[in-house]
Amino acid sequence: MNFNQFDDNQFTISPELLTVMARIVDDHPQELQALIQKAQRSLGAGHKTLDEDYAHDSIIDFLSLMELFAYQAKNEVEVDTHLAKQMMPAIDHIDGIACDHETVASSVEHASEQKNKHPHINAQELLYKELLRRWKPAKKTSMN
Repeated sequence: MNFNQFDDNQFTISPELLTVMARIVDDHPQELQALIQKAQRSLGAGHKTLDEDYAHDSIIDFLSLMELFAYQAKNEVEVDTHLAKQMMPAIDHIDGIACDHETVASSVEHASEQKNKHPHINAQELLYKELLRRWKPAKKTSMN
């Protein structure tokens, strides 16, 4: 990651950011257009053209912020993947008949949030506790 790396007034964009930018353009053009329209409206009708130095600094600031967001998002995905791997043995032992997919998914999500807040706690234990909180067993109509 290259935040504000200036060499003869140059800025380097990481391949990861270029990939993210391409994905935004390909997959979210309406959201991007809406964001640009919102920014244009906030400028108002009488906005003046920026001088060259300010424009250059604005571009560098924008790209640096995009690099930071891309880096943070990548780290969040890596943390989520790591947590999922920690919880996978526990998830594999859950009976899909007794506990529906939505309950398991919401339990995994909440356990992941708790694990991020309290990294010293065992991820599988957190998952089991969340499952017990959310599990609503079906009432048996007949007793055998």
